[in-house]
Amino acid sequence: NEKDADKNEIKYEVISKKDKLNLDNVNSGVEFENYLKYIFEELGYEVETTKASGDQGADLIITKGEVRTAVQAKFYSSTVGNKAVQEVVASMKFYNATNAMVVTNNYYTSGARELAKANGVSLWDKDMLESIVLTMG
Repeated sequence: NEKDADKNEIKYEVISKKDKLNLDNVNSGVEFENYLKYIFEELGYEVETTKASGDQGADLIITKGEVRTAVQAKFYSSTVGNKAVQEVVASMKFYNATNAMVVTNNYYTSGARELAKANGVSLWDKDMLESIVLTMG
């Protein structure tokens, strides 16, 4: 019976690029890591998640050419402090990374910004993420 076959058909939800790039659709740390993975892949990076190795201070390792960057993702409801910068700096040797970055859906404390500057760590805050996403839309 064709009608019964239609009822049993699995429907796949198609998620548009616009929805995938919408930070408002992110509701947890894991979703934020997946969101960043998608963004970095769209920017041409190879992306590895670190869950298998136990997350030694980085959530993603992004690679473009010879440059490996350890990325700490912080999905926070408040500003991100210098602990996140310390963690990602500590992760660099473990992951054989040349660069380090912390990315948040929020903003950074002045202490985090100072420590990042002193250690050459890139900080992407909510504004930076939104401006990058605008170029992709």
